Amino acid sequence: MTSTRSQFVFAGLAALIPTTPVTSQVFWKETLPARTSGTTLWATLHNNRIVAFDRSPSGDRIVSIDKWGRSKSHDITDPRLSKGSGIAGSGSNGDLCILLHYEDGVEETTEWDGTNWRFYDRRGPYPWQTVVGGHLLSLWATDPIRFVADSTTGRIEVEDFTSHRWSRRSLTGGPRYTTFVSAAYMSDREIIVFDGLRGETWFLDVIAQTWSKYAGTSPSPREGAAIAFDEARGRVVLHGGRTRVGNTYQTLNETWEWEGRWIGRFTNATSVDQRYGHWMFYEPSPSLGVARGLIVGGAVASGSHASPTITPRDDVRDYGPTAPAWTNESWGSPCDANEHLVADRPWLGRVITVSLERAGPITLLLAGASETAWGPFKLPIQLPNTQCLLRVSPDWISPFAGGRWSYTVPVDPRLIGHEYFHQAIDPSNLRTWRPLVMHIGEL
Repeated sequence: MTSTRSQFVFAGLAALIPTTPVTSQVFWKETLPARTSGTTLWATLHNNRIVAFDRSPSGDRIVSIDKWGRSKSHDITDPRLSKGSGIAGSGSNGDLCILLHYEDGVEETTEWDGTNWRFYDRRGPYPWQTVVGGHLLSLWATDPIRFVADSTTGRIEVEDFTSHRWSRRSLTGGPRYTTFVSAAYMSDREIIVFDGLRGETWFLDVIAQTWSKYAGTSPSPREGAAIAFDEARGRVVLHGGRTRVGNTYQTLNETWEWEGRWIGRFTNATSVDQRYGHWMFYEPSPSLGVARGLIVGGAVASGSHASPTITPRDDVRDYGPTAPAWTNESWGSPCDANEHLVADRPWLGRVITVSLERAGPITLLLAGASETAWGPFKLPIQLPNTQCLLRVSPDWISPFAGGRWSYTVPVDPRLIGHEYFHQAIDPSNLRTWRPLVMHIGEL
């Protein structure tokens, strides 16, 4: 049924399709070039900005960078921040949360509201446990989560920063002890964990507090891989890491994606994307409603395992479709109801469902190739005896009484980057709803 519907929906686009396909490929691209000095010790995404701790000959600074590459620097005035390493994330109150690990093994957690530092829960040293995972995991308005490799339990343990103290969850099972851990939220209740020592994939249900192990094939073992969830494309991305070949380190530039199983996306021909110990997160793009993956920092390890050469990478690179899919609600007419059409993003080959919460018994769904003209008529068109406007060329019309309609976007690269339009109309009173712009992209 969806394939038959697709033929009708996209028949009106045939005249607009060029003979040469648009090239669209997901790959890593430079966003901010490498600096001449300085090393990134930790990084995270906070309030849609890259926030990093930079160490340079001139001193330590907190640097924040927005999506246009504009940066702000904040000098470090508290010496505790410069005494050790750390990992960062967002706190439950929206402040930046940093777990500091000092050289003597003592750890302390601090939060920064953009002006002031507040320090909590100083503890340790605990030589039997190591905080792993590269960063603190948190969702908006939830307490940060960290993973701890505990040699006394032989497992990866999970702890929450609740009421400004770290408390351990009572879990059973889960990954065995390793410091090679990469983890990311997949939803508000599920975290994916990659065990880089054994090449295993685990899932943590944070509500049911249960572990489950993926039985299929995972990426090969590696240390320091970066991982993040691409919400726009509904998949997890894992990148890089380092491994040993005999007694020699090899830094990887592989990119893997999880969509129910692991798929090796590609290995870059260029060595610029080789790195391990870096940070990856997805930055929303308000202009398109999509996201791009960002990797920050890291290093390249080469040479012998006993005496490796470590070369820092202090650039920022992004990963995402060159032609993303997105939807956007257009401006409506005075008779438009508050309800509006909702649709999935139109990626090539994906089933798209268009829905309207309060569709009437004879509501119709229009699909059109234009919002400016319908044959010889210029759009929008004032409908008779009403203030409503027809804003979409009715190249195809379907009953929409149930308020849901699905079809498949054809796998035709020539469609990439093109737009088509939907609008709902009730012919009994010529009432219309706001139209929806559908921009076709490739995963």
